[in-house]
Amino acid sequence: MVVGRDFNRARFDPVANSKFLDDRPWGAVDAFARKLVLGEVCLSSLVAPVDGTVDGTAEISGAGGECTTSPVDEQTRTPRLDPAAPCDGEGVDPSGLRLRDAPPLKPRKTPRHTYRFSVRYYGPGFKGWAWSADDEKYFAPSKRNDDDKSPLRRTEASDAPWSVGAFSASAATQKALAPLFANDTTKTKPLWCAGRTDKGVHGLAQTVSFVAANDLNDLNAFPETVKRLVEASPAGRLGHLRVVETPAPRETHRNFHATFCATWRRYVYVFPMRQSMREERTPERTINVALLNEMLGKLVERSRTSADVSVSNSVSASKKKGVDCYAFARDTVPGKDSRVVFLEARAFLGRVPTPSDDARTGSTKKEHEDVVVIELVADRFLRKLVRVLVATAAREAATGAAPDVLLKLADARERAATASAAPPSGLFFAGVGYGDHPEYDEA
Repeated sequence: MVVGRDFNRARFDPVANSKFLDDRPWGAVDAFARKLVLGEVCLSSLVAPVDGTVDGTAEISGAGGECTTSPVDEQTRTPRLDPAAPCDGEGVDPSGLRLRDAPPLKPRKTPRHTYRFSVRYYGPGFKGWAWSADDEKYFAPSKRNDDDKSPLRRTEASDAPWSVGAFSASAATQKALAPLFANDTTKTKPLWCAGRTDKGVHGLAQTVSFVAANDLNDLNAFPETVKRLVEASPAGRLGHLRVVETPAPRETHRNFHATFCATWRRYVYVFPMRQSMREERTPERTINVALLNEMLGKLVERSRTSADVSVSNSVSASKKKGVDCYAFARDTVPGKDSRVVFLEARAFLGRVPTPSDDARTGSTKKEHEDVVVIELVADRFLRKLVRVLVATAAREAATGAAPDVLLKLADARERAATASAAPPSGLFFAGVGYGDHPEYDEA
């Protein structure tokens, strides 16, 4: 492939690649993300008719309102968008067999209970989801057993106070739940997550699981207890962390694991259509959303033609098929399989309300900000795959590339040909499947 001819026809250099999506009025997306975490708006409210007839505030569904799938309007070509939600299925074992269909478990000599729940969190409030070395400062060692390294067992006052953006969402959640394990006499494991999110990335349906020796169902109203502990934590009081009410926290199959039992993940990326043009070297280009959608659709087409997901007694697609996404990933472990089976990949125009008190939007007259919405569902995602794929696709859709350019870049496996990662503030972890979703899982 030749730069300037087959891809990157405008010859964006690394600086231009970064500024093309970064130099936009992100304030409206940020304000929308905060409301999503608080449950005041629904992800499906991003959908708006292309003729612009929808009121910018009509999407609010908080204060007990119900979040539902946006309707399909063929006349105005309005797309359908599901709310952010985790699947309530039990998941699958390593062979792909649903845990609900697996043989009965044998009794254990030592008690073990597995629990699951889901959380929403505001990305900039944390240092990503994954546990980091800095999180050790947020937990003081337990006097009862200094050899126990499990964060869930550390219930003493911490050496470092909570600070926005300094610790991970995993640490914040584990610290909030520490009272549940005050009487646990055995080692317990940390929280396992459905999908890792980097710093600044929002979580709307992050499912977590953990193992405990004690039967926590003995607690008075276990779901309410989990919700109360999380909302009473420092991140919860700031409105940066919330428990998803449906499905409610509960005990699950003993072998359930939030990471390894998942069959697919869903991400939604949102970025303003309008450019701010406030930074030097920002390329001024208009993104062809129809072309962008066609480019992304090619990923699904190849996944469908190359991957046979109809495996008997299994909901897992073969990792040897799909699209090789090495070029769009970063920091991939050497030798790791980089193929991804895309179940959904599309782009369309949407809108978010314009915050009247946010000068970063660059407009106080408009009631809404037009945005590009990209939805991706796949069996797995590699490190920074979504953000790099979004940035590369947006660049190619703005410079008139061929619809199959993403597939050609994937086949070339050349990371230097892809764009720099898009800003994390537009990325939302919006769903995870555990074998019971009729659209993406075998019935």
